[in-house]
Amino acid sequence: MKILRVLTVILFCAPFLLGQWSKSPALFDATGIARNGDSFWVCGAKASIASSVDGGNHWLLRTSKEGGGTLLSIRWLDEKVGAAGGTGGLILLSTDGGESWKQIPTSFSEPVLDLSFIDSAHGIVLTTASVLYTADGGTTWRAALPSSNSDLSRFKFVLAVAALDEKHAAVLVKEGPAQYYAGRLVTTSDSGATWKTTDIEHTTLNNLLVTRGHLWLVGTEVVEREKQGGHAVPVTFHSTDAMIWERGPRPLIDTNYACRPEGCLMWNGAWLDTFVQNGKIHTFPPTPNLSVQWSATDSRICTLAPDLQCADTKIVQSLPQRGGPAPQLAATELRATTADLAGKCIRCDYPHIIVSEKFEGKATVKLTILARPDGTVSSVELVSSPNPEVGDRLSQAASTWVFYPVFRDGVAAPTKRTLDLTVNVLKSR
Repeated sequence: MKILRVLTVILFCAPFLLGQWSKSPALFDATGIARNGDSFWVCGAKASIASSVDGGNHWLLRTSKEGGGTLLSIRWLDEKVGAAGGTGGLILLSTDGGESWKQIPTSFSEPVLDLSFIDSAHGIVLTTASVLYTADGGTTWRAALPSSNSDLSRFKFVLAVAALDEKHAAVLVKEGPAQYYAGRLVTTSDSGATWKTTDIEHTTLNNLLVTRGHLWLVGTEVVEREKQGGHAVPVTFHSTDAMIWERGPRPLIDTNYACRPEGCLMWNGAWLDTFVQNGKIHTFPPTPNLSVQWSATDSRICTLAPDLQCADTKIVQSLPQRGGPAPQLAATELRATTADLAGKCIRCDYPHIIVSEKFEGKATVKLTILARPDGTVSSVELVSSPNPEVGDRLSQAASTWVFYPVFRDGVAAPTKRTLDLTVNVLKSR
């Protein structure tokens, strides 16, 4: 793939102001974001990848290809190795810190929703239909899921995949689409040749990722079970072999919110470096546009909702006043690929349980969604909702969705669809 060595200088329409979010004019419709060192990286339409070394003020287009599909996810293992995956089974890999990107061959065409590579040979991917592992740079792919293992028959949803080294990788599976469902770990220690199912008892695990040279899990654990059933506390686990898991630093608060290698959201307005003892607390301006596609450095935070927006973040010494809820990761249901995909959803995550101060019960929200020719969402209209807060939460989630393109006379066209989403709403106490 030809690398576009084009330095594109993007200046915001207004200067950055302390405590405010600034929208960045996009090089392309971005769908995924990650951090590598002190730089931000985004991927998206036209198989495009761009980076910023100044907190999102200026962007360098690293690669792009007209008609190349849409990249949906980008992940960095370390400062050198990164990978991005998208529609049509597209996988791009860099082993030189993003200076160049090469395409990894695949034997499948389903969209890649999540992926983790440790070098040019070894990697694991989550598609809409399966979890696949390669140990030879994509020449062959072994299916980890779906599995004939009877222990996994009821776990049809995947929350995350992560590869640690040439031998070890893990998959976090769930019984349902939300984090509160029961889950299991599916791990390999022999480069994907065999997979083992592990249950860390009395836990609800919400995030799986690689950082600081370890596999990490974040969630809650029920302790003091002998005392009237016990109570849940936040917990982290880490492992160097995907088999033996040791407790790590305990997060300051319970969180079911989206974690990244740099840390975990505490609420809308704060994130914590969860993976070191007494991790640093960072605050940032709350925003209704915060999504699970977020990334941060010690001085800046950026999110896609769906437009790329960034704000200043600062380190504080004490726990600030708790803010509103942050977005949660949602699990992907593995489904067989159908013949007619046009207009169907590729990535349509939304919260299945919402906490509200003014409403309780089951809520059905009607949305009208406009999608661009590449399948990314251009606008969301809230048609009806029993509660404005619930409607806003689901509208925000829908703004980050991606659909299969619809072709008319051989040309991709914008589409419009109206749909109902149903969620359970719990009233805050």
